[in-house]
Amino acid sequence: MWNLRLRSWSSRIVILLFFSVVAWLPLSLFNYHLNKMPTSIDNSPMSTYEKIHESEHFVFKMSKGYLKESHQSCLITHAELTLSDLSANLDHPPLDGKITIYLMKGRGTSHIGGTRLILWYMAREGHTPIAHELTHILMGDSPSRLLMEGLAVYNQDSFGDFDFPILYSTSDLATLGQIRRGSFMPLDNLNKGIGFQGESRRLAYVESGSFAGYLISRFGLPKYEKVYYSIDFQEVYRTSLGELERAWIQQLWWKNLLVTAIYIFTGVLCLYAMSVALTKESPWWFLFVALIPQALAVLDLFLYFRFPSRLTIFYTILALLTVPLDGKVPTKWTRLAIWIIGLAFLVYSQVLAMINVSEVLIISR
Repeated sequence: MWNLRLRSWSSRIVILLFFSVVAWLPLSLFNYHLNKMPTSIDNSPMSTYEKIHESEHFVFKMSKGYLKESHQSCLITHAELTLSDLSANLDHPPLDGKITIYLMKGRGTSHIGGTRLILWYMAREGHTPIAHELTHILMGDSPSRLLMEGLAVYNQDSFGDFDFPILYSTSDLATLGQIRRGSFMPLDNLNKGIGFQGESRRLAYVESGSFAGYLISRFGLPKYEKVYYSIDFQEVYRTSLGELERAWIQQLWWKNLLVTAIYIFTGVLCLYAMSVALTKESPWWFLFVALIPQALAVLDLFLYFRFPSRLTIFYTILALLTVPLDGKVPTKWTRLAIWIIGLAFLVYSQVLAMINVSEVLIISR
């Protein structure tokens, strides 16, 4: 039955298009949900929030019926464990008094509301920003927004807390993705607090987290805690912020080589699947051809917070355009066209990304 249907190139296109759309839908919805920036906050009076639990270090409050009891228990346990680990890692003395956490309704961004107060948004949706906010409470303010938010994002990354700005990625990958797209903010600007509002907000946060991770992994956490309060990079690290920025970008440049290699490998695999599918009658080959480009889209999702990727769109269109040629043009010529066109676009996209990263490295010098 399948063989009869697949003898017609129009049937093969319909099957390929169907499988492609089915593969795109879940990732598209996932991307839309995660990239929908917080737009609404809960303006209800705090007096309407009821205390649901009091643990050793926390007092939790929320509106009636906001979370199920099992979910509440998980959040409380998570908060206590995170505080214990953070206190040990930061070598911080025990807190004087308990921290009050309001589980807020709406789609706001979680933040601290005082020295012992956290406003936690979107807990019901699975967001867990507790490591980020507890870092602010334990460490207090720093004269440098770069260092203050950097440490909070670094800890959020380390504890795997799912929330803005890194969400499902890591600060290193998110920063590298922005640089590959041509977006970068000098660390001197971030050190002065410039860029943490508006459209550049996510970039400012992920860059800060990535830079903090670089300093901590290379020089250790004690030195970072020292520069956190003094912001004297020369005294603590025996070099300037500019020199540290160059070394950090150099490290990202080497990571970019690995990312580029993964893109090229995946792209070549996509082209191979397309060329082989031309001689196959089974619909499962078209499912394979439809799904393989999604690997490129997932890479872009982790790096760029966007879906679908340009490569995914291009390769899907390439597959749709070459299927009608099967049987009308010698297969070897169709395959040659697939490889030439596909490789040209693949190389172009990766060279462009490499140029963007290299430009940032050159400018930093």
